[in-house]
Amino acid sequence: METQIINTQFITNRSNLNCDIEIPKEKKYINLLSYIDMKPRKVYIVKNINSGSYNIIYTISTSENKKVDKKIILRLSKVRESVASIKMELRGIKIQYKLSKKNPNIGLVIDYGRLISRNDNCHQEYSILEKYGVSLKFLLESTNYYENIMVPLTFIKNFLKAINTIHKNNYAHLDLKPSNILLKKLSKNRHTIKELDFALIDFGAVRSFTNDKSKFIKRQMASAAFSPPELIDRKYGKKSDIWAFGVISYLTLLNKFFFKANGLKLFINDDANIIENNIISELGKFRKNLIPAKFKTDKEINNYLGTMNNDYNMDVLRDFFLNVFTINSEKRPDAAKLLRHKLFTLIK
Repeated sequence: METQIINTQFITNRSNLNCDIEIPKEKKYINLLSYIDMKPRKVYIVKNINSGSYNIIYTISTSENKKVDKKIILRLSKVRESVASIKMELRGIKIQYKLSKKNPNIGLVIDYGRLISRNDNCHQEYSILEKYGVSLKFLLESTNYYENIMVPLTFIKNFLKAINTIHKNNYAHLDLKPSNILLKKLSKNRHTIKELDFALIDFGAVRSFTNDKSKFIKRQMASAAFSPPELIDRKYGKKSDIWAFGVISYLTLLNKFFFKANGLKLFINDDANIIENNIISELGKFRKNLIPAKFKTDKEINNYLGTMNNDYNMDVLRDFFLNVFTINSEKRPDAAKLLRHKLFTLIK
């Protein structure tokens, strides 16, 4: 039975500013209360491996003398994080937990809940997550080449399936970007990538949407480089995810941003017709931009492009991105419709 996180007796409106919980040190155990089965458990802190604005990441073990479990990590909210942000984090983790059961490319949440404390004024949330590798952002900033074009195209298909799972369950992610895509397994030979297996993470910005219509949201959502044209009117929704998906997919496929300038500046300064003409013009150079610079000869290019190396299939690929980058969000296809595009009949 699914646990409903409405246990507000555990998370009050009081501030954490006077909190004096000691941050766990290595080999020190902490007591946790799971919100999944409402049972207490104990884990041992092995090592602090990362620290962000709101959370600290640890490797852990389930007993004092046991070696670190290399497949999982503990994410613990910082002591002085606001109660409001803790509530938001917990909501995102709960949604990710539910969705990770429905799609293998959504980051797996194993457990989540709160740290048991003797101080009722202090609240720290935790989540135990499957451990993954580097981010897609890190990979794209490194010198790498795909073995063939089917590697990024397969990634694009699986990425869209993950987004479709989110949308079918009446949510929009609203913070899709390469740093929120972690690599589960990177199959490569030196600098040649053979497979991109990934996990989509960070559901802290998720909002509920029962339909495809965008709605007004007060605060900034998503990163500017991946934000859609409707951002200008402070409107976001499932179609915002589709635009971000397009920017990320284009970046992954060609290792370059679709828009040379920050998308937000472009949307403010230019009208829809100019932007649409820019999109058509950029996609007109698609085949040339698609071939990595290292491939010079016809044989190398043909080996890379494979079955995509003909005008018809290139037009199919170009048409797919033309659909994704539809300026009017109401006319932009949803994930389910995009998955029925001819492009995916070409991907083995």
